[in-house]
Amino acid sequence: MRRRRPGLAVLCLLALLTASCATTASPAAVAGVTLDELGATFVATGTLMNELRQTNAINETDYQPWRAFAATFKPTYQAAVLAYQAGATDGDAVRAALALKAELLRYLITAAKRKGAQP
Repeated sequence: MRRRRPGLAVLCLLALLTASCATTASPAAVAGVTLDELGATFVATGTLMNELRQTNAINETDYQPWRAFAATFKPTYQAAVLAYQAGATDGDAVRAALALKAELLRYLITAAKRKGAQP
């Protein structure tokens, strides 16, 4: 019997929730931190998903939703980072970062439910 790792959703939810803690920083700083944490969470999730697929811990059917999600997430994330770097208004940058965070969180919850995990 294989030893189960902590659920993907649990690990990523902890990272996302850590990045969402209340702060007195400016909206631009919050957007920057959120984008940084979001990028790190996406990379960590991708690394885990790739490892699970390469070791046959999940099959192609289980991996396909991640592949589809990653293909749509990457350009959206890159656009949000570029907008932030170009000096998008504070509110715009924060909204873009939070929308991406919500998108990744929705994916992780959906993936956990498909596998019967408890977040």
